[in-house]
Amino acid sequence: MWRRLFTAVLVVLLSALLPVASWGATFCVANELGLVNALDTAENNGENDTIKVVQGTYDVWGLDYSSSEGRNITLRGGYTAGCASRVLNPANTVLDGNNAGRVLYLSNNGDSADILIEGFTIQNGTVSGDGGGLSAYTSSDTGTGGNITIQTIILTGNSSSSGGAVYASTGTNTATAGDISVTGITATENAASYGGGVYLRSYCWSTGNSGSILFTDSTITGNTAYYSSAGGYLESYSSGGRAGDISLTGNIVSENTAYESRGGIYASSYTYSGPAAGRISLNNNTIAGNLTYGDAGGAYLYNEANDGTAGDINLTANIITGNVAWASYGGVYAYSYSNAGSAGDLTLTGNTVSGNTAYDSNGGVYAYSYSNAGIAGDLTLTGNTVSGNTAYNSNGGIYAGSRSYSGGAGKVTLTRNTVTANTARYNGGIFAQSYASSSGSAGDLTLTGNTISENIAYRSAAGVSVTSYTEEGTIGGTILIAKNDITGNISYSQGGGVYVNIYFYDPGVVADITLSGNTITGNYAQESGGGVYLYYYANDSGATLGDMILTNNLILGNTSYGNYGGVYAYNYAYEGAGGDIKMTNNIIAKNKSTASATGGAYLRARVNTGTPGDVIVTNNTVTDNTALNGPGGLYLYMDNNTVDVYNNIIRGNTAPWAADIQVSGTGTANGYHNDYTDMSGSWTSSGHRKPGRFPASGPSHASTSGPPSVR
Repeated sequence: MWRRLFTAVLVVLLSALLPVASWGATFCVANELGLVNALDTAENNGENDTIKVVQGTYDVWGLDYSSSEGRNITLRGGYTAGCASRVLNPANTVLDGNNAGRVLYLSNNGDSADILIEGFTIQNGTVSGDGGGLSAYTSSDTGTGGNITIQTIILTGNSSSSGGAVYASTGTNTATAGDISVTGITATENAASYGGGVYLRSYCWSTGNSGSILFTDSTITGNTAYYSSAGGYLESYSSGGRAGDISLTGNIVSENTAYESRGGIYASSYTYSGPAAGRISLNNNTIAGNLTYGDAGGAYLYNEANDGTAGDINLTANIITGNVAWASYGGVYAYSYSNAGSAGDLTLTGNTVSGNTAYDSNGGVYAYSYSNAGIAGDLTLTGNTVSGNTAYNSNGGIYAGSRSYSGGAGKVTLTRNTVTANTARYNGGIFAQSYASSSGSAGDLTLTGNTISENIAYRSAAGVSVTSYTEEGTIGGTILIAKNDITGNISYSQGGGVYVNIYFYDPGVVADITLSGNTITGNYAQESGGGVYLYYYANDSGATLGDMILTNNLILGNTSYGNYGGVYAYNYAYEGAGGDIKMTNNIIAKNKSTASATGGAYLRARVNTGTPGDVIVTNNTVTDNTALNGPGGLYLYMDNNTVDVYNNIIRGNTAPWAADIQVSGTGTANGYHNDYTDMSGSWTSSGHRKPGRFPASGPSHASTSGPPSVR
C-alpha cells in the first residue's frame, strides 16, 4: 500500500536497522518506516490496534491504513523514546507531506470499527481527492458504522478537493452511521474546493440513521474554499432514516474566505424520506472576519426533513462579528424546513452579532422556519445584542420569520434584545413575521423589553417592522409590542420607530396589533410616521383587518419631514371588514412634522364597500406637538364610522390652523370631557371641558361622568 517513500534498497536497509517494536496490538514507532509497517500490520492482524508515535518530524506522504476487519485503529503522537511516557502537544510530533501527496488515509470498513487520531501536526499534504492532510472513513453496509474521533491536531498548509485539512466520513446503508467528534484541532491556511478547513459527513444512503457530529474547542482560521464552506462543511444526511444532530461548541472560526458561498461554517442535518432531521446547536463559538463572494459570510445553518419533522436550531452565547457576504446573509443564516411535516423551532439566546455586512440582504441575523404542508416552528430570540450590521438591500439587524403554506405558522418572540446601529435600505433594525399562506393560522408576534435604537433604513422601517396574517385561514395571530425602548432610529421614507405595512388581497385575517408601555422617542422619518407608522389594507370581501391598539406609550420628540411626526394609524378595508383604532393613556408630546401636517397623531379607520372600524381615543395627553401645516396635535378622519374622543388633554400644540384637533370626513364624532383650545371641524355630540377648568394640581384624565360608554 505504501511503496512510494523510499527506493527498494533503502527499504531493505531500514528494515534491517530499525525494526518495529510491537506488543500484541500496540505499536511504538520512532521513524517513517516503522509507522508505515505498523499501519500495514494493523490492517490485517485481527486486533484493535494502537499505534504510539515518538516525538519528531516524519517526512511522509501516502500513509495508508485500509481495513475490512471491523477492528478499531488508534494513532497517538507525543511519546518519548521507547514510548515510556507521553507529552500531549501536537507540535512535538509532525507528519509532513512536503506537498508530495496526501499525508494520511485511514479507512475502516466493518461493524462499529472506530478510528481515533490524537496529538499530531499534519502539514503540507496535497491530493486531488478528499482530505489533503487527513482523510478518515468508516462504513458498514448492514451494521453500525464506526465512530471517528479527531482531537488535539494541528493541520496547516494542506489542500484537496474536499476538506483541505480534514475529510472525515462515516456511513451505513440500513443501520446507523457512526458519530464524528472533532476536539481541540487547529486548522490554518488550508485550501479546498469545498470545506477549506474541515469536511465532516455522517450519512446513510438507505433506511438507516446518520450519526451526530460534534465540533468542539477548535480553531479554524485563514482557510480558503474555491467554491464553498471555507471554514468547515458539516453534514448529517439520511435518505430514509433519521438524520443526526450537529453541535459546535467553543470554537473560533475566523478569517476564512470562500469564493462562491459560506465563508465561515456550513452545518446541515437533512433527511429525505425519514421521520426527522436532527438538531443543530452552536454554543460559545466565535465566528469572525470570514468572507464570501456569494451568500453567507459567517454561519450557514440548514435543517431539512422532506417528509418528516425538521429539527430545531439553537444558538447560545456566540460572538458572530465582522463577517462579509457579497450577496446575502452577512452574519447568521438559520433555516429549518419541512415539506410535508413540521419545521423546527429556532432559538437564539445571549449571542452577539455585530459588524457583519451583506451587500444584498440580511446583514446580521436571518432566522426562518418554514413548512409547506405542516406546522412551522416557533422563533425565540432572547438577550441578544445585534449591532452595527449592514445590508445594502433589506434587513440590517434581524429578520425572524415563521411561515407555512397550508399548515400553520409558529410564534415569533423577541425579548430583552439590544438592536442598535444597524443599517439597511428596508428594515434597519428588526423585521418579524408570522405568515400562513394558504390555510391555517399565523402565530403570535411578541416583542417585549427590547432596546431598539439608532438603526437606519434608507427606505422604510428603521426601528422595528412586524407582519402577521393568514390568507384563507382562520386567525392572523396577534402582535404585541410592549415595554420596548425604541429610540433614535432614522428612516428616509416611512416609519422611523415602529413600522407596520400590510397589503392584503385575499380572504383571511390580519392580526390585531397592540403597542403597550413603550418608550418611542427621538425617531425620524423623511416622509411620514416619525414615531409610529401603522397601515392595514384589505381588498377582498372575505378579509378581516385586526384592531390597532395603542396604550400607555410615551411617544416623544419624534420628527417627520413630511407628515405625521408622532403617530400614523390607518386601517383601510377597501372590501371586507375593517378594524378599530384604539388609543388609550398615551403621552404624545413634542413631535414634529417639519414640512407638512399632523405633528402628533393621525387616526383613520376607513372602508369602501365593507364594514368600517371605529376610532376610540381615551385618556391621552397630546401636547406640544408642531406641524408646518395643520393640525398640530390630533387629526381624526371619519369614513361613515364613529369617532369617540373622551377625557383627553389636547392642548399646547402648534400649527397655522387646527392647532389641537381636526375632525374631518363623514360619520359620528363624539367628544366629551376633553381639554383643548383650537379645533377644526365639529362634534356630532359633545361635552366640551374648557381649558383652565382642571384643578391646580394639574389636569387629570380620570372622569366619572359622561356617556355610559366611558364610565
